[in-house]
Amino acid sequence: MEIQLRRGDARNEMSRFRFDAILHVGKEVAPAREPPRRHDWREEGLDAAWVRGQLREEKPEALVIQRIPNARLVGEMRLLALLEEETGAQGGEERTVGTLREILRAPAPKGEGVEPETWWRLAEELSSAEGDYTAYVGWSSESGSLSDLGRFCCGKADIGQNPRKFSLNSSLFASNLHKFWSRSRFPSRRTPKSDRLL
Repeated sequence: MEIQLRRGDARNEMSRFRFDAILHVGKEVAPAREPPRRHDWREEGLDAAWVRGQLREEKPEALVIQRIPNARLVGEMRLLALLEEETGAQGGEERTVGTLREILRAPAPKGEGVEPETWWRLAEELSSAEGDYTAYVGWSSESGSLSDLGRFCCGKADIGQNPRKFSLNSSLFASNLHKFWSRSRFPSRRTPKSDRLL
């Protein structure tokens, strides 16, 4: 299974909170010939220019960048951090819904987060110049919760997002309720007309 963010420059619900889930059935994805180079955006203090330079100069078969702050969700993540604080009133500052809305509407500080569309454009630019690169832009898989942390994979092979294997325990998601239903549990609404006429 592959999960990718939606493409687009518009800041709307579809681009910010929705994603595409792609199920691969049958043929398995061929692994890259060399393991992908992995980097942590926050730990290493990376930027888009560094990623572009790596792909242009080093020409790795596959490159994975983890924990990239998503510019589409900067306001929501700031708001979430405020809501998770013990209380806004303890420090003498009273927060109202109006002030929280202002925080949400405020433009993101420059350099805080990367627009996901940047990565698809980078792969398209490099594909025409350096070879056949494909971008996969999704959520970082390190945490179980949906966060602002993105993951960018770019490769010449079909590296996907390291498709996850799931154990299929069908009782968890597909219960056959017909075996629990019987005609005796639901009384028939059909009654002979002769009973109603008398």
